[in-house]
Amino acid sequence: MSSAGAYGDPDPLFAKTRVDRQTDFNAGFIYAMDYGWSFTPVISYTDTRSTLDVFKYDRMAVTAALRYQF
Repeated sequence: MSSAGAYGDPDPLFAKTRVDRQTDFNAGFIYAMDYGWSFTPVISYTDTRSTLDVFKYDRMAVTAALRYQF
């Protein structure tokens, strides 16, 4: 017998059906610097809500890329 249930079944550890809702937001732009060079900063936000508190979280990430195209 497996400890993992099928999607929609009650969680085997918490004996409660888990329902999650996730919202994502991403924003960024490309800045052309010099010939062939570009810089791309991006900010991302994720908010996940769940009927089980242990699975609730929010996260913010900031990334940047420097690119040379020849």
